Amino acid sequence: MSSEGQNHFYRNYTNVYAPIIVDSDSEPDEYLMQFPEQSTDNVTAADIISELSAKITSSSLSRFNINRANVWDGALRAAKNDEYFLVGRMIATSVVHGGPGPQFLSEKLYQHLTGTSTNTEGKIEDITDNTMRASLIEISSAGTLTELHQSVERHASILQTAGCLQFPVSVDDKWEIVKKFIDWYIIYRNHFSIQRFKDGLSTLNF
Repeated sequence: MSSEGQNHFYRNYTNVYAPIIVDSDSEPDEYLMQFPEQSTDNVTAADIISELSAKITSSSLSRFNINRANVWDGALRAAKNDEYFLVGRMIATSVVHGGPGPQFLSEKLYQHLTGTSTNTEGKIEDITDNTMRASLIEISSAGTLTELHQSVERHASILQTAGCLQFPVSVDDKWEIVKKFIDWYIIYRNHFSIQRFKDGLSTLNF
């Protein structure tokens, strides 16, 4: 990383918690210059985290007032209407500092965020809305074309909302309907929230 890039990284870091940074007498630029430019070819996720965490300097101190009985409420006081961005920022800060990463993302959402796959099949179990999940279970359980037509007709309103209402010509078409609905439910209807989550994850160049 160039000197200019390192200075940019340090400014990003301090801006996250400004104005509560307490600087020591040491110069951050001297510390950051210890890390030469490295090739990004064949770099693993572990390598990236290691490199980011190596740039943490003890010459700055961030102070927090935390109510252990209600950590989430306290955190939201400074970013009250942008929860997804705040969660992304918390995760990035935690991981770079050697803390735990998220363990709650569905496989499909994780791969969408990281761009590691575009073919991951979502699961009906990923649908948290009970009514919508029951509708998909009914559609996927249709054993004949007549049963499938009846199920699609019964749930036409939610299928239309998701943009996957179609007239099936074979029983196997039910899987295409289910797939499109899951894609809409997990990814497309949450586009803005996912983008803000990614913006938060970019904290500290994570």
